[in-house]
Amino acid sequence: MFFIFDCNGQIVGNPKGYKTHKGAQTQCNLDKSKPTKVMALLWDRFHARAQIDATKTRIYSIRWVDQPKSEAAIAFDEAFNNPVEFMKKHFTIIHVH
Repeated sequence: MFFIFDCNGQIVGNPKGYKTHKGAQTQCNLDKSKPTKVMALLWDRFHARAQIDATKTRIYSIRWVDQPKSEAAIAFDEAFNNPVEFMKKHFTIIHVH
């Protein structure tokens, strides 16, 4: 998942992350006429930090952070990568004569 980090390295926006970089980037709209809540928060934190250390120039970053797979994702991978074994585990074979 992609996460938005502020200038202090803290996660901002959706705590579960964004599936795509574009989804995260949409929240970081730099158009000053219509700032998003996330962008307003990022600017506030940046200006607060600038009062302490004016040498830092990063406002935000978007980074990929690996997440542990859910049980559903693990089952899907198992079914996709080895369908015969998946079917043996999860389906009962009934012989009809």
